[in-house]
Amino acid sequence: LEKAGIAAPKDGVAGDPGLLVIQSAARNTADKFMKALGKHRHPERESDPPPV
Repeated sequence: LEKAGIAAPKDGVAGDPGLLVIQSAARNTADKFMKALGKHRHPERESDPPPV
């Protein structure tokens, strides 16, 4: 992820808001994934070009 320029969560610090990291599959993993899909736009990310 780092080589691709994607901020991964480290030491409790959130990474890219569009990155869903699951340590182990649980019952609600699919629910979390579907919720993340619903957030298809992330205003927290920088845009290219930057907003004017």
